[in-house]
Amino acid sequence: MTSLADNESSVGIHNTTLKSEHLPADTVTTHRLPVTNDTQEILSQVAENKEIETALNQVFAGTLISKGTPFFESLVINLATALQVPYAVITEEKNGTLQILAFWKDGELVSEGCYGIKETPCWHVIKDGSYHCPRNVQQTFPLDHLLVELEAESYYGIVLKDPAGRPIGNLYVLDREPMVDITVIEGVLQIFAMQAAAELQQQQIVKTIQQLSDENARLYQQEQQKSEALETAIAELQNTQLQLVQSEKMSALGGLVSGVAH
Repeated sequence: MTSLADNESSVGIHNTTLKSEHLPADTVTTHRLPVTNDTQEILSQVAENKEIETALNQVFAGTLISKGTPFFESLVINLATALQVPYAVITEEKNGTLQILAFWKDGELVSEGCYGIKETPCWHVIKDGSYHCPRNVQQTFPLDHLLVELEAESYYGIVLKDPAGRPIGNLYVLDREPMVDITVIEGVLQIFAMQAAAELQQQQIVKTIQQLSDENARLYQQEQQKSEALETAIAELQNTQLQLVQSEKMSALGGLVSGVAH
C-alpha cells in the first residue's frame, strides 16, 4: 500500500481521480485540501498508522464530488462509512446555535435543521476544540434529546475554525457502541475538519460577496429611483413655474386691456 507521506495525491492535496462507491465514477472531481504546516504535521503522524491510512484512503473518496452532489453530504457519507459508525454530522455555528449542514443517519441523509449548543457535547467542542465521550453520552448530557432519539452511546467531535482561530462549526460522529480507542477516528477527523473548515469558509465568503452585491444593486436601484423621482419633481416644478408665468402674463395682459378700454 502506498503511504500517505509517499503519495500526497492519494489524500487530495493534488488533483487526482479516485472512485467512491457513493458517487458516479464518470462524473467526479476533486476538492483540494489546503496544505499548511498543521496539515503536513498531521499527515506525517497518521502516515505512521496503517489503520488511519486505510480509513483516510476510503474517506478521501468522500472529497470527490459528483456533479450536483454537495461537498458536505459527500463528506459525511464517506466519513461514516469508513469509520463504520451510524452517524456523522457537520454543522455551522451561528449566534449560539448550530446549523446542520449535512447529517448521515443510519444509511441516509436527513433533513437539515438547527439546535441550541448549550447542554450538548458540541458545546465542549466549540469551547475546547475537541471532545470525546467514550460511553454514557446520554447520561452525561440528559437534556440533549437528539442523543436519546439516536440511542447514542459515544461521541467524538472536533471544531472547525477560520484562519483567525475562531470556531465556525464542528464535525462529529456518534456510535451506539462505546468509542474507547479513538486513534483512527481522531486522525481522520483532524484531516477532514481542516478540509471542511476550508470549504465552509469559502461558502461563507461567496455568500458574503453575494449579499454585498445584492445590497449594492439595491442601493443602485434606490438611487436610480430617487434620481427618477427628482427628475419628475423638477419637471413638475418647471411646468408649474411655466403655468405661473403664463398666468401672470395673462393677468398683466388683462389689466392692460382693461386700462385701454377705460
